[in-house]
Amino acid sequence: MKREQSCCFTGHRPDKLPWGENESDPRCLALKRRLEGELTQVYNRGYRHFICGMARGCDLYFCEAVLELRSRRPGITLEAAIPCEEQAARWRERDRSRYFRLMEQCDFETMVQHRYTSGCMQRRDRYMV
Repeated sequence: MKREQSCCFTGHRPDKLPWGENESDPRCLALKRRLEGELTQVYNRGYRHFICGMARGCDLYFCEAVLELRSRRPGITLEAAIPCEEQAARWRERDRSRYFRLMEQCDFETMVQHRYTSGCMQRRDRYMV
């Protein structure tokens, strides 16, 4: 994989989104459509490796959109950039199930550090960039 042809993504968590957890909200659906469109454009420009921050909310929307694109286009790899082992430990069961289901479909996993610290998310972001 060529790092200069990688696309990475991390975004807002549900508590920062105007629709919160309601993914059937029209604004959320519009954002997901926009992500799909942007990913198609990036793919058409030659990007094949995608890196996701794997946080709740927009990160997981991105992960799902990449998996959808991968089902239709050849050569795509998806990497989960995990800030720490406990990333999903305190999430609700529904969110953990989604996280682990998506992790199973990733081609690569990169864990930035083992234990949570106040700077592990920023360290993950630096890794992705």
